[in-house]
Amino acid sequence: MMLLPIVRLVSVSVAVVSLMGCITTPEMKNRWSFVCSDDYTFDVVYARNKKSLKFADTDRDFKLKLQDIDESSDSKASPVVRYADDWVVFEPAGVMAQVFIDGELKHVQCQGSAY
Repeated sequence: MMLLPIVRLVSVSVAVVSLMGCITTPEMKNRWSFVCSDDYTFDVVYARNKKSLKFADTDRDFKLKLQDIDESSDSKASPVVRYADDWVVFEPAGVMAQVFIDGELKHVQCQGSAY
């Protein structure tokens, strides 16, 4: 008779742990859509290892690679994450990002949403 409550407890524990495995934060998702303050839109699909991504706007696709960034001397500054190729630089920061094209900052305040 004591076995039944233990079996129920184990079943509930397994169900809770299984559901927790399905919960992800936006930063954990691989597909993002961005809209910038100038209405420029683009999509980003991260590789599983997050070392590269596909950057696509309405006209073209780029494969960008994670770049090594020198640490700032200001220890309070947030580290910069940068993905780049020879023409496009994408800098995400949480759900926001900015885009450089041909060395010039072109698109700012890009709000991302994971899907």
